[in-house]
Amino acid sequence: MLLHAWWRRGTVRPRDVVRAAPFFLVSLVLGLVTIHFQHGKAIGEERIPVGGASSRLALSGMAVVFYLSKILIPFGLLPIYPRWEIEPPRAWQFVPWVLVAAGVAWAWTRRDAWGRHVLFAFGFFLLIVFPVLGFITISWMRITWVADHFVYLPMISIVALVAAAATEWYRRLPVERRAAAALVVALLAAASHRYSAAWVSERQMWTHTLAGNPDAWQAHNRLGAVLVRDGDVDGAYEHFVASSRLRPDLGETHNNRGQTLAMKGRIDEAIEAFETAMAASPQILVIHLNLANAYAARNRMADAERLLRALIDREPEMLPARARWADVLAVLQRFDEAAAQYRIVLKKVPRNAVLWNNCGACLLRLSRRDDAAECFRRALALQPDLADARNNLDQLEKAARSAPPAAR
Repeated sequence: MLLHAWWRRGTVRPRDVVRAAPFFLVSLVLGLVTIHFQHGKAIGEERIPVGGASSRLALSGMAVVFYLSKILIPFGLLPIYPRWEIEPPRAWQFVPWVLVAAGVAWAWTRRDAWGRHVLFAFGFFLLIVFPVLGFITISWMRITWVADHFVYLPMISIVALVAAAATEWYRRLPVERRAAAALVVALLAAASHRYSAAWVSERQMWTHTLAGNPDAWQAHNRLGAVLVRDGDVDGAYEHFVASSRLRPDLGETHNNRGQTLAMKGRIDEAIEAFETAMAASPQILVIHLNLANAYAARNRMADAERLLRALIDREPEMLPARARWADVLAVLQRFDEAAAQYRIVLKKVPRNAVLWNNCGACLLRLSRRDDAAECFRRALALQPDLADARNNLDQLEKAARSAPPAAR
């Protein structure tokens, strides 16, 4: 806002500062909230290797020049760009800031003419893009340093400047040369149309990303998830292996690899992958659950029960883990404990027919026939074709009809 005032009048007056002050305050508060969320939630305990002050300075200058180049020459666009090595920074990586300073200085010497417009457009761009240049660590930096979506707002001023310059250039062109402008517009339109094909589906988007950036671990990870959804477990496994190789420090890559191994029936390898994932990212609780499921599939019920009990102690409201704990307790023939856990889950999700049936089966083993029958009826009311519940209830009702009066 102050930059705009300078652009319009060549000076910033005290009343401009007063009028802008509330916006500074709002920006400060919301900015601090965003930083708090980024560090407390979006990043959490994960370490993002951005480096020290020199690395961040080099990164920011390279990002500025990169963004400007993509705005002015929008070809080779990717959802995820290759990540630059900046730790430690090399001398040439500071050159972009030298070029930026030289450009600003040149424009300043021409501030009474075209320089003022350039300084306003570039100043607007730099101020708006500044928070994502690397001085402040943000969660996207776990994937790469730059992204097109960070410049959707900052690029407005550059686009306006270029459009104004192009309009003036076009106005001065002789009529017979104006066809060149049409060719430029046609070329850009064709490029936009071609790039839009990359966004037809998530599968196409990640395939396009990997064609331009084969080391994009997140693209491998997400494409693997798409392939799992589409039933291509073998194809997904190859992408999860690649993502694990590229980011061995992330639990999520090993976790996804473990899930495909489990789907392929390679349970021992899945257990190894889940254990690696849990060591890398112990704060991701779903990995604990997946490892417990793998233990149970390998009939290592004691290990599964131990892990699930610790998981519930840590996160009592994690209902899928509590339900799985109940399943394991039932296999261990600790039916009273299993039924109690099923009851806790059913208070939160009373419309789960399978859980009602499993609870009823535990109660039946405890000879609590009336309670078991009520669970089976609840299950059948929700899912009439649930065979186990129907068979168990039929047997209970048949036994009740055939029992002598005293026993009844």
